[in-house]
Amino acid sequence: MEAREGIFGFYFSGVYTQIIPLKKLKSTMADDRVTSIISIENSNKIKIIETFEAETENTLELQQYGWHCILII
Repeated sequence: MEAREGIFGFYFSGVYTQIIPLKKLKSTMADDRVTSIISIENSNKIKIIETFEAETENTLELQQYGWHCILII
């Protein structure tokens, strides 16, 4: 995965465990951490809720920033 600006990138591998088109993606990464991205449409707006199990190598703030950069399209 690469940040849109090309500032940094990550190598991930895993398996999608739940796919609901335009609503939810849930996956388990190779290290067994779980991620979930849910989209909710309301009044012509879309709210994205992302959850992830943090790893211990990087700070939580850095991980949140990284996931945010990956989601911005």
